[in-house]
Amino acid sequence: MLQPGKGYSMVYDGLQNNLIYPSILVDDRVATAPIDRWLRIGGTMELSGHSERVLPKRVMSIYNAFKKYYPKMNLPLPNAEKAWYGYRPVSPDGLPYIGRHSKYSNLTFAGGHAMMGVSCATGTGLLLNELIQHKPTSIDVKAFSPERF
Repeated sequence: MLQPGKGYSMVYDGLQNNLIYPSILVDDRVATAPIDRWLRIGGTMELSGHSERVLPKRVMSIYNAFKKYYPKMNLPLPNAEKAWYGYRPVSPDGLPYIGRHSKYSNLTFAGGHAMMGVSCATGTGLLLNELIQHKPTSIDVKAFSPERF
């Protein structure tokens, strides 16, 4: 059981005064990624299935959160039609699937990390390495069982 969680982002190019460092605006679940004069602002988790529809209010909530933390940055209002979106795999309980399949010995799962895929990549990779080599895992992986539902 897995569903897509839609995340949005907007890109601003050619900024004269950009941020220097990336940031995560934790309270509003927004992240910033500056590179030279280019800035990506992204966030949200929309559970709407496979939908190509971009919700302008979600785009504006990301923009408004950014303006709250960086009120002196002069960014134009975003165009919802130009907002990018992508899917994040989400399990029903929010935990990723990490583990072997009981029926197929050559099938190992690692997915469903939602918004934490990059952050959890090294730990998940370590666990996969241990599982595939039939070694004891660094932590108990029962909670992440692909067959828990």
